[in-house]
Amino acid sequence: MNGWVGNPLVITQAGRLSPTPCLESNHTVFLEQNHVHVWFTTFSQFSSSLDMFTRTLNPAESLKMSRFATEHLRVRFACAHGLLRLLLSRYADCLPGELVFSEGSHGKPVLVGAKGLSFSLSHSGEGVAIAVARDLDIGVDIEEIKPIEDRSSLVERFFSADETYSYKALPPSVQETAFFRLWTRKEAFVKGLGLGLSHPLDSFSVGVDVPVSLAGHDSSDWSLHHLEPGHGFAGALAVRSHQAALYGGFLQLTGLHARASDEQKKADK
Repeated sequence: MNGWVGNPLVITQAGRLSPTPCLESNHTVFLEQNHVHVWFTTFSQFSSSLDMFTRTLNPAESLKMSRFATEHLRVRFACAHGLLRLLLSRYADCLPGELVFSEGSHGKPVLVGAKGLSFSLSHSGEGVAIAVARDLDIGVDIEEIKPIEDRSSLVERFFSADETYSYKALPPSVQETAFFRLWTRKEAFVKGLGLGLSHPLDSFSVGVDVPVSLAGHDSSDWSLHHLEPGHGFAGALAVRSHQAALYGGFLQLTGLHARASDEQKKADK
């Protein structure tokens, strides 16, 4: 099968992404119907690409970037959204700067005129995850696993009664990881719905185990999948389908960056 960005492998029920480097292809990425590609990388891989990524942003994105309070946040925004444009351009067979985005009624970004391509972006700490599908609603979320002082209050505030009970029944030694598993699953689902925080997080329940359970309002058409994006991260993918096939891997940007940089230089002339 020609046209992969690299060599995405099947994501098993355990959620592990392939450690095999995904090298750049000279062809448009081929994405089958009812397939979802999930890519994970780290900011450290492409911090040197900031100038190239910044040039691909549209005026609205550049304005949003400028409004972040610190240089660190501005760099993260430019890299994450530049990477998103770079990757999606391989699926849409265009230059990264040619992609046009619009927003849904609750602010969810969508691609305009991209042959049914849908996507979801998440970044936390040093990690970045991007999911891509065709004619499928999807949502991806990753979180860096780290101590949170008010974790118990967040559980009481945002988790459903079933989730709270399951969480509290766990040994304290595994509650931190369990919290981030539950949180990413809930975030992935509401991102997939495109409703954001207007959809109450305690109105549905997700399981902490693998495979993932999902129950509650507006959830019957959806499946939730556990992701292990990398050491120190928890992740989840929501798909409005029960038959979708999941593929993915760790994205290496060396080849992608070289090609995109050459193309963008031509577009800038």
